[in-house]
Amino acid sequence: MFQKIIKKFYSIGKKWRSFWVIIPYGWFGLFLIIPLGILMIISISEPQVDTPPFTPLLRYTENYGVEIRLFFINYYRVLSQALYCKAYLTSLYLAFSSTVICLFLGYPMAYVITRFSKPWRVFWLILVALPFLSSFLVRMCAWTNILSTHGFINFLLGKYFGIAPLHCIHNPGAVLLGIVYSYLTFMIFPLYITLEKIDPTLLEAAYTLACRPWGAFWRIVVPLSGPGILAGSSLVFIPAIGEYIIPEILGGKQCITIGRLLWYEFFVNHDWPAACALAFVMMGFLIIPIIVFETLQRKVEKNLDA
Repeated sequence: MFQKIIKKFYSIGKKWRSFWVIIPYGWFGLFLIIPLGILMIISISEPQVDTPPFTPLLRYTENYGVEIRLFFINYYRVLSQALYCKAYLTSLYLAFSSTVICLFLGYPMAYVITRFSKPWRVFWLILVALPFLSSFLVRMCAWTNILSTHGFINFLLGKYFGIAPLHCIHNPGAVLLGIVYSYLTFMIFPLYITLEKIDPTLLEAAYTLACRPWGAFWRIVVPLSGPGILAGSSLVFIPAIGEYIIPEILGGKQCITIGRLLWYEFFVNHDWPAACALAFVMMGFLIIPIIVFETLQRKVEKNLDA
């Protein structure tokens, strides 16, 4: 009886196979392709002081004709003005620097966690994920109290070392600290999953062949952890480029990033076409590292399989 029910469901699913395939493609088109198409249309529109703050692409003339007006100057403005170029460079610098720092901090942490027994591994992983139990905004506001002129760091420096208050906030360094603090967990977990799968007998075999521990680490552990390095780097680098909250709270007026410019163009300047063009150019910057990470990950997986 049970086998007949399974066969019946299997036959129904086989008949509706094309329908089940359409569902993910429909989801992909509804929540990605259509919004990107709307952004593209707005980005090549002309801004206006009205609601909505952009002109339609299609206009009907007096002779019952259709006129199409494409306003590509938004892209020229975004790519030529010094303010936008500086924001792109600042965002790329912060994303790249935070990825490198997270890698150098997260790799030894993940490696040390894998050396513990399983109960202790769970304990340390819970500690790593513990900051996510509180609000992201609350944690960033807490950093303002720590780094401010009258904050905790300057209080300790002034009371015990007699050092004048340091300017620790509203600069790129504070933003970099906030990004590393927020995204370090995204680097640790992929590294831990990869390092945990490495067979410890490989290291024992290397030791028996007179290989020193440091040499065995670089020749065995690091190459085998390549997929985790690439996965963690992509999870940190890609969202860090468009980060808005951390530069807004910790960066001040000196740290202008893409995320802050997007917010300003949308909600303050009300120039939606320029904001959409800015977003598309930023996505162009993101496609390059995504392709690089994907290509490197495939090469690493092929080398590991070989």
